[in-house]
Amino acid sequence: MALRFLRFSQGLAQDRTTCRIWFGIATADDFESHDDITEEVGWLHLQPKWKPSVLWFKNDESRLNNHLSRLFVGGIRQMDVLDVLPSPQGLGPLLTGQWNLYAQNPDSSGHLFGTSQGAGTAILTLLRRFHPQTQSLWLTDIAHHHLAIAFVSLVADRMYRTNFEIGHSIKDLLEAHTPPRGRLGRAHKEKQILIEPIFAQWIQSAHGNTSYGFDVLLSSTNGPAFNAGQSLWLPSWLNVINENGNSLFLTISPGDFLVHHVISLGLHTATLILVKGALDARGSKYMPNKKDFGYSFPCDGSGRGGTCDISAWDAFKKWGAWLWSESCKQRTPEGDMCIKFRIELLLGRDSESKILTTTKERKALRHHTWRAGP
Repeated sequence: MALRFLRFSQGLAQDRTTCRIWFGIATADDFESHDDITEEVGWLHLQPKWKPSVLWFKNDESRLNNHLSRLFVGGIRQMDVLDVLPSPQGLGPLLTGQWNLYAQNPDSSGHLFGTSQGAGTAILTLLRRFHPQTQSLWLTDIAHHHLAIAFVSLVADRMYRTNFEIGHSIKDLLEAHTPPRGRLGRAHKEKQILIEPIFAQWIQSAHGNTSYGFDVLLSSTNGPAFNAGQSLWLPSWLNVINENGNSLFLTISPGDFLVHHVISLGLHTATLILVKGALDARGSKYMPNKKDFGYSFPCDGSGRGGTCDISAWDAFKKWGAWLWSESCKQRTPEGDMCIKFRIELLLGRDSESKILTTTKERKALRHHTWRAGP
């Protein structure tokens, strides 16, 4: 029997356990149902300019400020500074700007997790790699990460203007990026083609290209990757990459950057269409619960158990139409007919899906397709 996924049903909604859970959630969130809560909230909530309510979260700026504040509190909480004094140095290095003192005397590689053996006093480190005992990230590295989040959020949670008139409204933020006589969505038309492909240049530099000036991985003479391959394969590789006469790594221009993304878009879209079509066309043998996913017939394909909603052939036609539509329409206004002929020519079929068995028929169709152009 085919497996069925659980769906929402009235029977489940009317179940006694479900009703109790929903009732508990509803009453827990209904503050007015608690008799004393409105009387004991304190003097602050009675002031006319201080009225915290759910309406605050219908305001975009207030909601965003709340989220950023929670990041700040969560980051501080993860460092345990609310429970114990994290460093014997106290707050002195923080207030004087000597944060490097917090990274001194880190845990040794022989530290036994949960004990003081091999433990240091550092609270902010960047040891990287993993703890040899637990095979997880170093706790001091995690603390470093959360402190960075907390400090960023400490500034960011005052970014948006609320009832206190501190910060900026979202409207002001958007208009600040408005170019002359334009808006944010229009971008800077006179400069958008000058975007440099920094990421692509960084990747090339990581492979040893020094023309961009990035000091990273193979382009860094002091890096571990550079030293590891110095005696084996690296010298010849670097010579090939940095020679001006070779075509292995050319200087990337904005035009190359845009063309690369256009081609990638086409290839990825075509792949997605074909893969999705193949998955949708799976038969009942490989997808026993196909009827539970909105398909009318859980069949095995055309001629093997019924009529499918979609087949791999349908997806291939969609892919071909998408891929060749522009080139066909440039040759003839009858673009759809051109697409149809090209696909049928590729598979050796005529317009009525009849197999072309003779060379004469194929030549006739091929001649008709070429005549469609200018």
